[in-house]
Amino acid sequence: MVRKTIYTQQTKGTYYRREDEVVQFKECSPGVFFPERLVGGSGPEGDFNFHHHTLISDIRVNQPLPENIFHLRYPEGIPFDDHIRGVKYRANSEGNPISKEEPLRSGRVIPAAPLGDDPPRETQEEPKSATRWILPVSGGILVIGLAAAFVRRRWKMTAAR
Repeated sequence: MVRKTIYTQQTKGTYYRREDEVVQFKECSPGVFFPERLVGGSGPEGDFNFHHHTLISDIRVNQPLPENIFHLRYPEGIPFDDHIRGVKYRANSEGNPISKEEPLRSGRVIPAAPLGDDPPRETQEEPKSATRWILPVSGGILVIGLAAAFVRRRWKMTAAR
């Protein structure tokens, strides 16, 4: 489990630092822990001018989600910055443009990930762990060792006659 994160950034000779630390975990189900209480701060290196305390409540892990959980609604006329296409515009409650698109000032455009024939989708099954082979391989090595010891003992007994 991650207990503490530290981010640092240098901008025009000034170092900026942000620290977040989990001070309490919640065991949501046997063996499944989730950060519940976090504290942290940020600001110029050595002089945090912002401090926060975060409490995460109503934590549920690995339960079915409602059908429309990811259907986002926005305030009407909200400004959008599309860094993939490098434009900004105002949008309606569904996120559709309602104003003329204008170029972003930064000029930096995030390249879109190429989509192949199969678009990305959610994980259907966890990958198999390599540790599932530890017990069978260990058992096989033990059997080979016992067989070698047996053959060696028989060979010594035959050689002693």
